[in-house]
Amino acid sequence: QTHETNQPTRLDGVTVFLDRDGTLNRDTGYVKTPEELELFPGVIEAVARLNQAGARVVLTTNQSGVARGLITTAALDAIHARLRALLEAGGASLDAIYYCPHHPDDACSCRKPRTGLVDRAVGDLGLDPSRAYVVGDQNRDMELARKIGARSVLVTTGPTSQEALTLSKSNGLRPDRVATGLGEAWIGSWRTRGGWKTDSCRYPRVGNGKSRLHRRRGLGSELDPELFDSRRPARDL
Repeated sequence: QTHETNQPTRLDGVTVFLDRDGTLNRDTGYVKTPEELELFPGVIEAVARLNQAGARVVLTTNQSGVARGLITTAALDAIHARLRALLEAGGASLDAIYYCPHHPDDACSCRKPRTGLVDRAVGDLGLDPSRAYVVGDQNRDMELARKIGARSVLVTTGPTSQEALTLSKSNGLRPDRVATGLGEAWIGSWRTRGGWKTDSCRYPRVGNGKSRLHRRRGLGSELDPELFDSRRPARDL
């Protein structure tokens, strides 16, 4: 496959809010030790491309294992230190990590899909949620995106991703993109010199009739854009 050779899309001023379990790493229920953290293939490279394109990359994650007594905050900090180390070894980095330690029954303001974690990030880092993406494997990530006015990307790497995709048919939270993993999210392809692409570009054509979106070099230029679940028409989501 060939690509146009124009420069990769810049994402200056754009923020990408990433979920953790099921998005960056395998969701084993509760990751309790640094050794249990297993990143998906392509994650480090994908985060590095976001960094290189100028995007701010922020981790927002629910970690109710703390409230459930399954993990201490010290252990969670150690897990996140390992996550940072793995990313940095591959030339990638996170601008910040925010987590909710509360139980779902605590009715806190920070457990996704509530916006508390994003609100903290906006206050700390001066981010613009209207120029953001939320990437995750669960329906609550799509709901969070809707609440803050961001674009949503559902990755199908989590144990409940297909359930979230099915649920999106009826709950009005259809994601803007469905991707087989963070490495295929190809976020840079959504940008144009004139601003955000319209909704009609969410599911680009595949096969012999490739759209310009497929041919232009973007954030995931070395990846095949057809790895998107773009074969699934929008009406089927």
